[in-house]
Amino acid sequence: MDKISDFLLPIVANINTYLSNYILIALLVGVGLFYSIRTKFVQVRCFGEGMKKVFGNFSMRGGKQK
Repeated sequence: MDKISDFLLPIVANINTYLSNYILIALLVGVGLFYSIRTKFVQVRCFGEGMKKVFGNFSMRGGKQK
């Protein structure tokens, strides 16, 4: 059993390094761009509306909230 892990560990480590350094980064960037274009950059278009929804009823005076 020890011989198998000594043989497989370098192979798995090399595959893991290659996948995490190159392929995974390219896939994440590609999929992010794809969905941004597909949704017509909703994260940019609706930024103000999102901030109003999150912080719209925020008061610094500590008054009653709705």
